[in-house]
Formats: sequence, structure tokens, C-alpha cells
Amino acid sequence: MKAFALIAVLLLATASPAGAREGFTPVGPCFTLHGRLMAGNGTPAYRIWRIGTNRMLGVFDEHGENENPWFPANVKAALSKGDLIFADFTLCPMTKRRPGWMQMVTVRSASHIVAVRDNR
Repeated sequence: MKAFALIAVLLLATASPAGAREGFTPVGPCFTLHGRLMAGNGTPAYRIWRIGTNRMLGVFDEHGENENPWFPANVKAALSKGDLIFADFTLCPMTKRRPGWMQMVTVRSASHIVAVRDNR
């Protein structure tokens, strides 16, 4: 019985978390885009709209956290001032780009930040 418990613990320790198929390491080169960061209802909690497209990117961090992902200090400061953050984001892809699927990214940096309150 102890051997079974040990095997079960080892299997759980090596199992990847749900959605971590890509290992949460960048699957391609980082890129910069002009977009709008906003909180969304559901998972992932934060999303970036690639301005000029219909493309929405989900924001995760390297550890698979999507409810409260890590952001650079200037993005955190902007989030305290507004609901919508327009900026030139440098993003690293955490999943491969697939038509019809939301690609997951991490935010490495942001410049030209404008925070706006959403008064809808």
C-alpha cells in the first residue's frame, strides 16, 4: 500500500497543470504590438486586443497564473488608474498561434501607456 501511495505522489508531482501543454516557456520569439489590455469576465482574467484586428490574446505568466498574472511595474501602475490600458506591449507567446483559438502570452514590457476609465 505504501508503494502505491508513493507512486501516486510521484505521478501527481510530475503531472503538468491543466493547460500547461506548452510548458509555459515561450514557444516563439517575443513581439511588440499596439493593443488594449483589459480585464475580462472568465478565463483568462486579462486579455489584450490587437488593435486593428479581431484577435484577442490571453494574458498568463510563466507559472500559468491567469487570474492575477505578473505585470511590469508601469502596467500595474496604469491598471490602478484605468480599466483599459492602451500601449505598445512586448509579449512572449506561451502557446502557438492557431486560427479560431485565443493565443496565450506573457507581458514583458509596455511603452507609450495610456490608461482610460471604461464608463460603459
